[in-house]
Amino acid sequence: MVKSYSDFGKSAKNLLKDDYVVGKKAEVKTATADGVNFTATGIESDKDGALSGSLSWKYKVYGNAFTTKVTTANVISNEAVFENIGVKGLKTTVNGSLGTASQSASAKLDYKHDAVAATILADVKDQTLTPSVAVGYKMLSLGGTATLENSSKSVSQYSLGASLAQDDSELAISTTDKFNLFKVTNAIRIEDTAALAGKSAG
Repeated sequence: MVKSYSDFGKSAKNLLKDDYVVGKKAEVKTATADGVNFTATGIESDKDGALSGSLSWKYKVYGNAFTTKVTTANVISNEAVFENIGVKGLKTTVNGSLGTASQSASAKLDYKHDAVAATILADVKDQTLTPSVAVGYKMLSLGGTATLENSSKSVSQYSLGASLAQDDSELAISTTDKFNLFKVTNAIRIEDTAALAGKSAG
């Protein structure tokens, strides 16, 4: 099935960023009998010894997922994902966060078919609309995205990309920042406990 454009190069991004922590990390997961999943995470930075953490809980109502997360940075965020809305392949995600430094709110529509994946992201705070589309055949996916700003009535960003993915590897090429920046990412999973990732930009 075709990848969503935002997932191009995701394997390498996860390895280089989300799955790699500079410091000590502890994570505990548990679930209640009625299906509420709790995740507690704590990180101690190797750079300055700073501690950070979060607690999240996720539950489902009629097949739709709701997640609340509280962090030690005084940020609380909520996400609601609606998939049982009567149209096969269509999903709606609503996000909102409230913190001492910033607030955000957004809504996204995702549609995915065997050969086409399309999204529309509306950012309420920044007043932007970001549509994206990707088409694919077998291992190859091609796509692009653009950001429309309501305040200036203009296109602030646009990009194009390609992804060649198999079960254990992915090569992604993209041009971003209005074609001023080119990026290549590669990820290979050697076995269940080992993986390699690389990124080049210029």
